[in-house]
Amino acid sequence: MKRIPPPAISFHTSIEKCQASLNNTGGRRDRLSTITEVVALREEAVYNNCAQSLNFTNANSDLFLEEATKEDLLWLYEYKLLKGNAREVYNQIIASAHLQKCPYCCVGEASTLDHYLPKSIYPIYSILPLNLIPSCDSCNRYKSDAVFDTVESQMLNPYFDDLSGIDWLVVTLLESSPLGVKYEINSDIQAEDPVMYSRLCLYLSQLKLYDIFRNNAISELEEVYLSHELVFKTQGSCGLKQELESRYLSLKRANNNPWKVFLYKSLMESSWYCESYFR
Repeated sequence: MKRIPPPAISFHTSIEKCQASLNNTGGRRDRLSTITEVVALREEAVYNNCAQSLNFTNANSDLFLEEATKEDLLWLYEYKLLKGNAREVYNQIIASAHLQKCPYCCVGEASTLDHYLPKSIYPIYSILPLNLIPSCDSCNRYKSDAVFDTVESQMLNPYFDDLSGIDWLVVTLLESSPLGVKYEINSDIQAEDPVMYSRLCLYLSQLKLYDIFRNNAISELEEVYLSHELVFKTQGSCGLKQELESRYLSLKRANNNPWKVFLYKSLMESSWYCESYFR
């Protein structure tokens, strides 16, 4: 996961843009007009408090917000934010993804918005920018409408969770030909922070990242095989280890692809890879 800054767009601004040029078919405009700036600030504060404490179990799942109905709010998202005159808000949030990559997997292109708290359960947050996270189609689909009944069941949140500085992922090299890899959550975290350990396991399994990370790693190893072999033959195992360490530190500093950062950490630390694999 890649942490990205939360949107600077307020809930009230999002609502105003969605309500612009809204007709009153079936009284929808009148009902939505009850979502005043005061109401928007209140609901945004409730959400932000949950986010700052990383506990969304008490988020407001009421089906009604003042007089506006669930159907009104879902319509506002579908026909105004997604397809209508407020599309600029949608595009602005997607554009916040670093290098246009999905912050959940750091692999796919951020091309859609995920409702962190699903709009089908939390309609009042259907157009709240803080609840809309840039995502690739796969992560959005796999995450689906997951409901967070416990803190342990909460999906990682790219706006509020920070994994930098934590060795949360472990890559095991399978000493075979062709070379294989296995990704796992660092078991040390289970003792240090059991809640985070559960969330990390959920994150990798629900978004099917074990396979995605492994496949990307195998592709990377195939692409760098000849260059690593050349370094080994011309500079020896010490030269190869220095090359791998330099690559690892650069990747860690950028922190754009966790699967690649921890892959190179494993390669750098493997005596077998540095001393025997290219013999």
